[in-house]
Amino acid sequence: MKLIRASIDDLNELAAFERRCFSDEDWRLNRRAFSYHLKRENYLIKAELNGALAGYALVFTAKNRDWARLYALGVDSAYYRRGIGAALLTNAIEYAKKLGKKRLFLEVRIDNAAAIALYKKFAFRKIALIKAYYPLGADGLKMNLEL
Repeated sequence: MKLIRASIDDLNELAAFERRCFSDEDWRLNRRAFSYHLKRENYLIKAELNGALAGYALVFTAKNRDWARLYALGVDSAYYRRGIGAALLTNAIEYAKKLGKKRLFLEVRIDNAAAIALYKKFAFRKIALIKAYYPLGADGLKMNLEL
């Protein structure tokens, strides 16, 4: 597996990945959203396995804030249980630390047990329940990692 910083040239591939891997019940990013984050120089890392896009992580940072936000993390179901999510999360945490951030926040669907288990393994703590956070009304959890 290779972790590679995404570029504007990856827009079509990332948008296709998002349509394939997430449903209307999730916050799904489109080509325009990926373009926005890449142009703002937010951190977008992709995981490739045998030349195929297997996952990505997007970290939102702001220069005047002491925190960062894991805005999105996705792994193609064809590549589950191969350590890709953990590798992407490790990389995102290291990036936030490198920038001197003190905390990393994220939101996750309350019914996404696999993602919540991964975040807990990395010592993220639940800090809030967000009612009807997702497009079709699913609740979310806000989680935090002290860096």
